[in-house]
Amino acid sequence: INAEYGVTSPPSSANGNRKRGGKSKASKSDVSLVSALRIQRSSSSKSGEIRLKDEEPKETQSLKHETVELKSGTNFYLPKRKLVHKPLEPFKLFVNEKHSLAKLVWLYLLESQMPFKKISITSKEGTRASSTLPSYCKHCIFVDGDSSMGQPTAIIRHICNSYTNNLLMGADTSQISQGFSWLHWAVSVLHRDLYYLNNGQLKRGSVKEPQNELIKSSLDSVSLYFDMLEKIFTSRDYLLGSVAWFCDSAVALILEDASTLSLSSWPRVLDWMARVKQQPNWAVVTEV
Repeated sequence: INAEYGVTSPPSSANGNRKRGGKSKASKSDVSLVSALRIQRSSSSKSGEIRLKDEEPKETQSLKHETVELKSGTNFYLPKRKLVHKPLEPFKLFVNEKHSLAKLVWLYLLESQMPFKKISITSKEGTRASSTLPSYCKHCIFVDGDSSMGQPTAIIRHICNSYTNNLLMGADTSQISQGFSWLHWAVSVLHRDLYYLNNGQLKRGSVKEPQNELIKSSLDSVSLYFDMLEKIFTSRDYLLGSVAWFCDSAVALILEDASTLSLSSWPRVLDWMARVKQQPNWAVVTEV
């Protein structure tokens, strides 16, 4: 966690578990978005001269969907209007309505106004759908035509890339990248540590400790996250600035699982959660 908390990105563990002091590989985002250039050696040149050539754009595959204009009205997010693609047939979402990770996908579909059919994951159809996926995907299964997936971050990325054009994820490419980092951190790091805390279970690979020591260790980790968020909200209202995006909803939904904690020590986090809960569909996915 950054010592000054002056960043908009989550702790480093949400960005690939990069080792401290290690050299990171160049990101694809370092490549110009305006013109992708490649170095091509001319076979006809005896001097071995290197010349630059514009890379030919790849042909895009057509998607089976229709383009509509999403009119969000009093939507909690910005921008207020944005073109999105909607599938010709509604998605299928098999969910455990009590599970916070399932609620993430459910809420994104509601907020982006995507057509979908919600089905209990314990139904006969849900049992059949879950039979082909790993056990950790049993809380939420998303079906789009012949494709099915069960990891919340992967599901939301699929919807964003294929249909919504990153709607609700950020105002520009930088914010969208940060927003997905927060989403990944909430799903893979925050949710895990809260699970250990709530269930008093041993972290994978750690030495077995007495129960009270284990709970204290988990509490210390989660408390550190709350300290980070408290510091962030001293300078801005939401994770990415003055406007709430879906990453705020993702983190807040996971924090709803912090049932064993008293949050009175983090008043700014409480105020932020109260603001996030004002979005139109929050009650739909939480009051079940």
